[in-house]
Amino acid sequence: MKTLMYNSVKIALAIFLLSTTAHATEPVTIGTDLAVKSKYVWRGMPFNDEAVFWPDAWLYWNGFTLTVFGSLEMTDVYENQGKFTEVDYYFDYSRSFGNINASIGYAHYEYPNTDFLITGELYGSVSTDFKIVSASLTAYYDIREVEGLYLLPSVSRTFCIAPIDPTLTLSLGYADKKHNLYYFGLEKAGFTDLTTSLALSYAPPGTIGQYLFFSGDLNYAKILNGDLADQFPDKDSNFWWGLCISLSYTLGGE
Repeated sequence: MKTLMYNSVKIALAIFLLSTTAHATEPVTIGTDLAVKSKYVWRGMPFNDEAVFWPDAWLYWNGFTLTVFGSLEMTDVYENQGKFTEVDYYFDYSRSFGNINASIGYAHYEYPNTDFLITGELYGSVSTDFKIVSASLTAYYDIREVEGLYLLPSVSRTFCIAPIDPTLTLSLGYADKKHNLYYFGLEKAGFTDLTTSLALSYAPPGTIGQYLFFSGDLNYAKILNGDLADQFPDKDSNFWWGLCISLSYTLGGE
């Protein structure tokens, strides 16, 4: 399985490089996001009850996106203040088919300064817009250490309230027993978390708004599985917020 994973990544990178050569006139967009989160909650579960800094850098070209993401501890709650405890690498391809948007990709997870093992997930997502809401379904399957499945259906609604255009999202997580056993110590499948998020965004007027973007979010997650909640005493409900500055620039193209 590991050999298959590495070969798949090599093939994907080769396709990316060949496509870049074949479509050299397509524009390339590069960007970075600098975010602060008051708490690190992952799939409804609290990984860190205190603040973290999340920088990333990404490159988009012709449907392909390459991203490097890091999670840096801002407090000494785990004796790692000022250190990265997670570095992720994403390779993603997205495409639209009429009113349906689809993407596939691979996420490679590393955890420096921790005892967690390196692992990775294949994922696929489809989304579409209806009259009132947008809906999506994303599936993640760990192909390296866990071999577990996590499903995330969600619905969202964007309200046209200039200049912040708030978006309200409701998502429901489901995981199989391999996923829950590896990450949360419970060998039981089922619905794991119900998460509600309110995102606000703002782009400054004029030309600068094409390159600079501000956003914030408020989030609340409830662990639905009672046995899973017992793994996190007094932490079965989590509220957190985030602030982010985003920069991007498009190069080339005709």
